[in-house]
Amino acid sequence: MKLINIFLFFVSSFVFSQNYLTLLDTDVFRGNSYDIAIDLVNNDPIRAIQYDINIPDGFIFDIDNVMETSVLDNFTTSISSIGNNTYRFVIYTLSNDIINSGNQTILTLPIFVENSIDLGQYTFEFSNIVLSSETNQNISSDAPSVGYINVIEDSVAPVI
Repeated sequence: MKLINIFLFFVSSFVFSQNYLTLLDTDVFRGNSYDIAIDLVNNDPIRAIQYDINIPDGFIFDIDNVMETSVLDNFTTSISSIGNNTYRFVIYTLSNDIINSGNQTILTLPIFVENSIDLGQYTFEFSNIVLSSETNQNISSDAPSVGYINVIEDSVAPVI
């Protein structure tokens, strides 16, 4: 009797759509204000967004002057402090509006860089991200949810 081994392989063709938030790496100078862009990268329509973002020490976040882009027309944005320089953002609509797929800025965060901050790279980390589809399913991707702000030396001589 001859033993024959038969191997069966099952191949699945699962297509995964990326849907995530990102903050583009930015160079900043101490003692200046900046509008830091929060981008939504989505391959699926989005009906609502929730996320937390931690603002490192040495950066002052002006919660009252966050600017929405036209992508969020007919959406409501609610921002609250949840402690330890962490803020929760909830963006939703009560109508049937959606955010169409694309790579687009949805908000800008007004940030002031304190003069006392050390030079170097600072992490702005997103957590608790929920991106809701048209059917209210969480379609968030496990994508890098970190952006870096680089505090650099202002080496440009002032012009008189």
